[in-house]
Amino acid sequence: MHVLLRKIFIHSGNRWQLLLAGFGFAVGFWLMLSSLQVYIQVQKLMTPPENAPQDVILSKKISLGDVLADAKAGFGEGDIRQLQAQPFVEQSVPFLSSQFEIWAYADGSIPFATEMFFEAIPDAFLDTIPDGWRWSPGNNFVPIILSRDFLNLYNFGYAPSKGLPKLPASMVGILRFKLKISGRGGSEVLRGKVVGFSERIPTILVPEEFLHWANDKYGTKASPPPTRLMTRLKAGTQAQAQQYFDMADIEVNQETMRLRYLADLGGVITGLIGVLGAAFLLLTVMLFMMNFRLILAEAKQEVDLLLYLGYRHTHLAQHLMYYFSIFLLIITFVVVGGGLYWFVKQLYHYLNTQTGIQVNPSIEPLVLLVGGITIVVILLINYLATLRLLQRSR
Repeated sequence: MHVLLRKIFIHSGNRWQLLLAGFGFAVGFWLMLSSLQVYIQVQKLMTPPENAPQDVILSKKISLGDVLADAKAGFGEGDIRQLQAQPFVEQSVPFLSSQFEIWAYADGSIPFATEMFFEAIPDAFLDTIPDGWRWSPGNNFVPIILSRDFLNLYNFGYAPSKGLPKLPASMVGILRFKLKISGRGGSEVLRGKVVGFSERIPTILVPEEFLHWANDKYGTKASPPPTRLMTRLKAGTQAQAQQYFDMADIEVNQETMRLRYLADLGGVITGLIGVLGAAFLLLTVMLFMMNFRLILAEAKQEVDLLLYLGYRHTHLAQHLMYYFSIFLLIITFVVVGGGLYWFVKQLYHYLNTQTGIQVNPSIEPLVLLVGGITIVVILLINYLATLRLLQRSR
């Protein structure tokens, strides 16, 4: 019986249609799982835990009257104390700014020279703390965290206008340059390197310890009131905080909202791809059912013979599903173990090297769970359809 059923399943004239349906299943399965993988990772990147605070950058609104009156746009100590006393604020710290001249320059294949500025905030507010970020007096190396927006401005604005090459994030990370800091009649040349990128803090960051040391040694003027504050809001207080900021004429950076919009847009796109993949799967299930109908119709005599010999419909359906399960599992192994694994690794490599975004380099457990449930449902549907066809054959 096993040999006969195997011939019915494998050596039927409709096997090429079965292979075509299998190819369509592989494409739809890959699209559905890949889109789910991307959606989960995007949501993890863009959605903080429910009990997590939110960091925002605050600055004072500047009106035409402020400009004409030469009003200061900085936050005084009273402003900071008042803000810190608000029930929705967990912590608020000013951006520490450089008070000395900074020139960065490099030789070699990518020569450049530009004036710069540095800022610093406590490490607790950084996206991540990269390797080599620590600095102490006497260290000739200055680690830098560069805003991703600054790199985009260079690549798509400054570099084309000056005939300079574009720099991917991976190259910027290995580029070493010199920093000349000067003030109070003295100067010093240090080495600098970009050790990390920030997606949400639009500035050039250096360690607080370095900036305090450099301002004390080379600062040419008294520190003005800070113009920006890094503020950590307590979880679930964003609406309350926004009302206060509007009344106090304080602007909030819109980076978080922009990233949330991009995440939502990405979710729509991946959702559409997932729906397309699911549609492919639905079509292939119908093709599988049609192929089983044709296979059983062409092998009617063999099936009738087995039924007359006393084999039950359920027994025959189970054996046919055994071969179909092997066929489907081979496709699944190729899709998940090959195509999906390759896609995840390529996505991780691209985001990590080109954008600095860290994502999970492995397949998400939910993706594997959905894939497993999909296979079980398809097998169950085809088993029931095959059983019904066999029951109708007598």
